[in-house]
Amino acid sequence: MPEMISPLAGLPAPGPADGTTAPASGDASLTLSDRAPPFILQVAGWANFETAIQPLIADLGFDALGDYRTVQSRDGRHLLRLAPDRVWLVSDAPHTPAADLTPGDRLATLDVTHGRWIIDITGQALEDLLARLAPIDFRERHMPAGCFAQTAIHKTSVLIWRRASQHAQIFCPTSSVHALWSFITDTATPLGCRIAK
Repeated sequence: MPEMISPLAGLPAPGPADGTTAPASGDASLTLSDRAPPFILQVAGWANFETAIQPLIADLGFDALGDYRTVQSRDGRHLLRLAPDRVWLVSDAPHTPAADLTPGDRLATLDVTHGRWIIDITGQALEDLLARLAPIDFRERHMPAGCFAQTAIHKTSVLIWRRASQHAQIFCPTSSVHALWSFITDTATPLGCRIAK
């Protein structure tokens, strides 16, 4: 796979030259960074999708497709059901899908890794920032770790995956990440944020 170069390469960090936009009174309550997704395979189908995909997900160690908000994880692979007939298989490490994914003729697969970019957000003000970005209740009791949501930020469709209590990843279209990054960092600045390289 060709090396992925950040769409944000060369973009100056907001605020002072040291990349910190935290208030003078304390430490940054948020850390923002960006990175390429290791691997995302989209699997889609038509009629009888659940039956057609069952051998594939069983081979990967998953019991079922699951719901539309919970990430299923096993051995560094994650299954996200995006629609009745579409899932993402996200891997923690790059790999070649042909080696272990052999969907039947009733399924279509597409490597969408190069079409997405990840904005990582960590910190105690995570819920406050997310609430300013999208019209969803991000409080932990409503969206705990392991949940995801498909929504829009700045009129752009994104997927937000809460990886931990104070850690979320925003999967952005690569073509829109520059505008989204600017909007998110502008929104995070009043909360105190640090840009990690």
